[in-house]
Amino acid sequence: MEEEAPIKPLEIDKKLKRKLKKAKKLITEFELAQSNDAIKRPGELLDSPTAQKKFKDDSKTLIDGVKPRLNPEEFKELKKQLQERKKYLTSLPRFYLQNAGLSASLGINQETRVPILVSDVQQMLLYGLGGNTVCHPPDRWCCLQKYTQLTHIVVLILEGLSCHDFFTYEHLLPKLTSIFTERMEVMSPFQYGNDVAQEMACVPLSQSQKQNILNKYGTLEAALQSKEVFKVFRALFPINFSETEAEEEDTMSILSTNPTSLMPPEDMFPRTLLLLSLQQMVLEDYPLPFEFEMETKYAEFKMTRNRYKEVCINSPIFAVDCEMCMTDKNSSELTRIAIVDENLQVIYESLVKPTNKITNYLTPFSGITKEMMLDVSTTLEDVQKTIRKLLPRDAILVGHSLNCDLHAMKMIHPYVIDTSVVFNMSGIRSKKAKLSMLVEHFLHEEIQHQKEGHCPMEDATATMKLIKLKLAKGFRFGDALTADDASLVIPECQLTASIFNQTARANKAVSVIATESILEKYKNFSIGSKPGSFLPISITNSNEAIQRLQEATVNNNMSIAHLNLSKKMKNMDKLMTKIDTMCENVFNHVSRNGLFVTLFTGPNQKPKISQNDESDSKPKLENGEISSIINGSNHFSSTSTESNSQKYSRSKLRSHQNGVCFVRINTQK
Repeated sequence: MEEEAPIKPLEIDKKLKRKLKKAKKLITEFELAQSNDAIKRPGELLDSPTAQKKFKDDSKTLIDGVKPRLNPEEFKELKKQLQERKKYLTSLPRFYLQNAGLSASLGINQETRVPILVSDVQQMLLYGLGGNTVCHPPDRWCCLQKYTQLTHIVVLILEGLSCHDFFTYEHLLPKLTSIFTERMEVMSPFQYGNDVAQEMACVPLSQSQKQNILNKYGTLEAALQSKEVFKVFRALFPINFSETEAEEEDTMSILSTNPTSLMPPEDMFPRTLLLLSLQQMVLEDYPLPFEFEMETKYAEFKMTRNRYKEVCINSPIFAVDCEMCMTDKNSSELTRIAIVDENLQVIYESLVKPTNKITNYLTPFSGITKEMMLDVSTTLEDVQKTIRKLLPRDAILVGHSLNCDLHAMKMIHPYVIDTSVVFNMSGIRSKKAKLSMLVEHFLHEEIQHQKEGHCPMEDATATMKLIKLKLAKGFRFGDALTADDASLVIPECQLTASIFNQTARANKAVSVIATESILEKYKNFSIGSKPGSFLPISITNSNEAIQRLQEATVNNNMSIAHLNLSKKMKNMDKLMTKIDTMCENVFNHVSRNGLFVTLFTGPNQKPKISQNDESDSKPKLENGEISSIINGSNHFSSTSTESNSQKYSRSKLRSHQNGVCFVRINTQK
């Protein structure tokens, strides 16, 4: 047998160097982990730059001029500790903001901040409670990783406090601000005629859930009688639900229709399912009659009708398309409009004389020339009067990026279908296809190829054809994102399920701690829920509520304490100091990996603004000065020319109206 060649000293040196290098790397990782754990803010799982800098400074220190080395046993032990630490960190639940949440963060400028809705917060809570069993992930505004590791959910609802209150008295909330690093502006439900308890208790049904309910009960009426679903109305728009009253007012419409409960034979599904929800209308920059907006930037806007009636499965659809030109106010103004009915007949078409002087006709896009506008005398006010007489009270307007057309018309309408939303070819919600692309792909036709520019009659007709095709083919036709989209709900008449029925599907119980008057609102939506899924706890004051909430966190999957502080806001310094202590006491009872949410819901009545604020809160807009409802997301339809002081005043007024959502997962040992 041949003898093995002896290992050369050089090879021994290389192996030793590799081992020492590996050991040094492990020491570095371990010390960096220890340093990071000591310096990072609570709940942060990523290595902080401060911790890395501290380690670099410490690693330069030598012991007796020699770098520290590990023996084999120390090396194995260190490796084991690092593996355990990695396993621990990857098992922790984690909350972080996504697109809409980042846009709502209080850390960004007021003018560009876009509030989330209470329904967004509700969706996050439900997902943390039961995951996909209960609802869809709240990916629109946040990400909740490892939700199965959450020990419990604790919610403190403080009704009456606003975003303005938080900023004004932030110096009195040191404990609250140290607990919560994630803070988002929330639109108050009172702005669209809803109630906080109703907003929390009613869960919008997803498309598949609606279909399952109909399969189970056969008809919507039977499902409503079973109390498994509820029909919720929002009072943002003035809607009459009396048929007699509706018919009397509808006689004033030129295109009024005879009411019938039958769905049109060519429709495969109710057309109401295509209507944009309130949440979608906010995100898509639709003008909405929020009180503080109607007093400022929408002061010149008009409703399409004084009152509306409930939209139904045979409400008429009208396609709208507008063309605009640029004026000397540096804004686009309406210069042509066309409306097409379901029979593809043009029922209204007109050139419109802008209020201000045209500086750019945008002919390649608008098709408008100087010669066309020479003898035009029809004004925007004339167009608005005609539309108000023309449309029935339950009319559904359809258009491609219809928000731009409504801004140009300076009109507000509750029932809208947007082909840029209900058709999606990319699979990415934010990536929208052009109208010409949709027409070419689905209708096999060509539009907008004229050298003279676009034709509003042609575009409106094409939009109507697309909607009629979708109604005939099925709800999922033409949209890669409607497999089971929970956000597709009717905006004014909304089908919902009880939050307690939803949580029961995951075998979870919810306790609600509140006064009897508030508990009654939750109880209205607990009828028919599984026994034990709703645990009401009546209290008489806030101190008792906090005590019962601390006790409930131990026994229940989700505990909600709902307090109305509207009548206790005379001494704000004392109240905010007390709230700071309340939040600290509750957080101290949140176990490790528990989710803690505090919600300032905004005022439940019109806020009282000081005279100094009042003088600034109603800036007068010059003609043509329009800005989008979501600051910073102004589309090409209109360009805002309001001054910085007007923008600041409007944002300050909004902060009086909206609330704040604070979120924290307790990951401390």
